[in-house]
Amino acid sequence: MTSALFSIEIQSVLGTLLPFLLMIGLGIFYRLRPAPGFSAESLRKHIAAVALHILFPCMAFRIMAQAPWDWDLLRIPLTSLGGTMGGLLLFWLLQRGIQAVRGSSLTPKTWAALALASAWGNFTYLGIPLIQARYPDSPEQGIRVALLFDLFSGTPSLFFWSAVFGALLLASPEAGLPRKRSVLREAALSLVRMRPLWAAILGLMTGELLRLTSLQIPTPVDSTLKLAGTALPPLMIFAIGLALPRPRWSHIPKVIPSVLIKLAALPLIAFQVGSALNMDSTVLKMSVFESALPTMALTLALSDRYGFDTEALAQSIFLSTLLLPISLSLLGGFGLI
Repeated sequence: MTSALFSIEIQSVLGTLLPFLLMIGLGIFYRLRPAPGFSAESLRKHIAAVALHILFPCMAFRIMAQAPWDWDLLRIPLTSLGGTMGGLLLFWLLQRGIQAVRGSSLTPKTWAALALASAWGNFTYLGIPLIQARYPDSPEQGIRVALLFDLFSGTPSLFFWSAVFGALLLASPEAGLPRKRSVLREAALSLVRMRPLWAAILGLMTGELLRLTSLQIPTPVDSTLKLAGTALPPLMIFAIGLALPRPRWSHIPKVIPSVLIKLAALPLIAFQVGSALNMDSTVLKMSVFESALPTMALTLALSDRYGFDTEALAQSIFLSTLLLPISLSLLGGFGLI
């Protein structure tokens, strides 16, 4: 890729990202100058609750009800899972190499936190608006890819591996096997309570039923679901700004490996997996785009729950978000997205 091509691509990426970066900036501004009596953290939690329990399920149901039953229902989640597992494997191998060279290793809490940072991206809350902006000719197909990438693979595997790390790395020896079982049980219950996942499954079933009976979702209902889905992306982009931490430069060196895996290695793994699964070229590019997104903010909540190194994880989110324009420009320049 020539410097001229990279320059053109980064201008295109920045043009796409600029409105979202400014929206994130508004969230950061509110965090620095909150309204009296209503902190940024409190506002973020309220937005997350409305999004998770109302807006996101409405979007998931509508998009999946309109989606066809095809092999992408398997290909896209498998590509997501392949990237996640590849990221975790690379992180483990890299940390083993660093330990062999330097003779020191991360603490278990930091290891678990940075493992999450290396493998799980912000597939929906950031991914949906960005993928729509990147592929304006296929906005609903982009949303479908993001939902399948996240709800049918990304978030379930995140809950599973967070619980595994919590049980195997952090459970005290005195806690024993019952404590480990309770952690895994808690993760399973969290998945069962995921309203967007069940809304997406219900949408798939409803869509197939409507096709078999030649019926349609009533227009007022469809319009309401569409309006709710339209409200989701700007709210969540704003909430990312509320959640982004202040940079702590002393933490940056230790988070760089996980950030490089997340932004550079995972898209290449996703490209190889998707190509092996004979994905359509547009769907493949969308899947690679999804895999290239910065670390998911949900990892912070799970890090808090299981006692991981939340500060290191927060700095990974900050750095991966900061470097996103460069990484997307490189991927675009090589024709991968």
